Amino acid sequence: MLRNLLDRFTVPSAGTDEAKQAFNYLAGDFEDALQISAAVASQADHILTNDASGFTKSPISVLSPKEFLFMLASGDPNGWKAPEMTGAGHTRALHGFSQ
Repeated sequence: MLRNLLDRFTVPSAGTDEAKQAFNYLAGDFEDALQISAAVASQADHILTNDASGFTKSPISVLSPKEFLFMLASGDPNGWKAPEMTGAGHTRALHGFSQ
């Protein structure tokens, strides 16, 4: 299942530049801020996490995996529609995905 997800979504990388920018998003845990920074740098659409408490300064929407799967299955009531899952138009999303 994870291989299939990785064929459709991008997990952004984090390097020195993202680590420096992470201080702009620091709300307690540096690791969460680093994930935000990497997601911003890669222009992610969403950050997925089971613990959103460290993502209060995120300029990117933060969703639980369950919320994201619901959005993919049914679409967001505010107009967000599940992305096309073929070709090069893959959604940038999965940074911070954990169990």
